[in-house]
Amino acid sequence: MSRYTIMHVRLWHIILYIITISICVFTLWSLELKTLPAWLKLMLDVMSGVSFGLSIVLIIGDAGKVSGWLSEHLTNGSFLHRVVTSYRFRTVVFTYLGTIIASAYIVINLFYGIKDHFLWYFAMSVYYVIIGIMRSLILSRDRKAQKMEEETKTEYEKKSFLITGVILTISTIVMARIVTMTVRNLAVLTTRGILVYGIAIYTFYKLGMSVLNLHTASRQSSWSVKAIRNIGFVDALMSMLHLQITLITVYGSINDKDSRVLNIGIGFCICLICIVIGIRMIVKALKN
Repeated sequence: MSRYTIMHVRLWHIILYIITISICVFTLWSLELKTLPAWLKLMLDVMSGVSFGLSIVLIIGDAGKVSGWLSEHLTNGSFLHRVVTSYRFRTVVFTYLGTIIASAYIVINLFYGIKDHFLWYFAMSVYYVIIGIMRSLILSRDRKAQKMEEETKTEYEKKSFLITGVILTISTIVMARIVTMTVRNLAVLTTRGILVYGIAIYTFYKLGMSVLNLHTASRQSSWSVKAIRNIGFVDALMSMLHLQITLITVYGSINDKDSRVLNIGIGFCICLICIVIGIRMIVKALKN
């Protein structure tokens, strides 16, 4: 192993990851500091965005190097070895882990929805519950599919893919209507702390994981894996929209004309992308 690598990952990559985490944390913390000038906050936002984007690009390559290093040093057949070497098994394991994290996220949004009487938090909670139901449906049907013969198994997984696409399309159409209603409601919240930080951390986590996995999943033959990764990408997109509307509502004014245009425009684009993903899943399942 090279002197300047750890688990075949270049040392400067690791330093960049640490710097990125530090910048993102400080940027979130700076939201509470009213003494910082606006130009400095803007600079921090740009730095965190650039460093985060670069880190995501590098992680895609480094993840494969780390997996290769781990597969050489783990006992063959062990749980960790299966997680590292089998993409399908790793997808299922991390889906269960993601479901636990998403459950905590749902509880936080429900709490603040009740506390602040804000429709948007309720809507996001319901949407993530639907995403959780879709994940559970895929995992449940995938377990049954593993006991079937290959041809029957493929058709069974394809039906799961089709059902997921239908649910995703319908739920996102309803969500687009709720985005419009939320922006039209004049609201300024005083919520601080755990909600904003929780949404930001969850967004960074989901965005990184979805980008990392989406390309790899497209080359997999398993319909269940593709469905799970599509849901993960939709989850990340909605988290970005959730973070944007929450930040503008909490730290700005949602009834400002520019804020309305921004929220409606980005909300429409994200909902449209999610609907297109759902329709493509339906078309692909029926076509094949």
